[in-house]
Amino acid sequence: MNTYFTVSNLNQMSALEVHRIYKLRVDVFVNEQQCPYAEIDDTDALPDTFHIRANDRAGALAGYARIHPDTGAGFRAKCGGGVDIDDDRVLWQFGRFCLAPGSRGTGLGAAIMKDALKLAKEQNPDADVALTAQTPLRDYYESYGFRVCGDEFDWDGMMHLPMVRPAG
Repeated sequence: MNTYFTVSNLNQMSALEVHRIYKLRVDVFVNEQQCPYAEIDDTDALPDTFHIRANDRAGALAGYARIHPDTGAGFRAKCGGGVDIDDDRVLWQFGRFCLAPGSRGTGLGAAIMKDALKLAKEQNPDADVALTAQTPLRDYYESYGFRVCGDEFDWDGMMHLPMVRPAG
């Protein structure tokens, strides 16, 4: 699959690009995974949130992730507490990672993950990267150096694990 990658803030995108992001996220998380929650949030519009997009040659959105700075306290709050991270520590929050059905199993997910981790390191080499993984994806994220840093919790009907990848 030939793809091209774009990284930008929401205010740098066209209305059509934003629509494609929201459509893919809703299609995957709300419809396919049957997890009805507020998919569109204020984090998307923050000036320091980066949206990583992989488009196919025809311009269709094949994969997506976002990454933004957060604090240990912010991450702890998202995970319902119980997370072993210093409240004052700045980290990068990785999330909303999804692939269009036709892009799965192609290696595109690995490319997006590597780009996100590279971007986080370029922005702040001393910051950890944190995420809330759907529990069945624990091994996948561990293969990228993430480790579980708290208790499993229910997030809108789906079990998740807080995970962190130490800086370095």
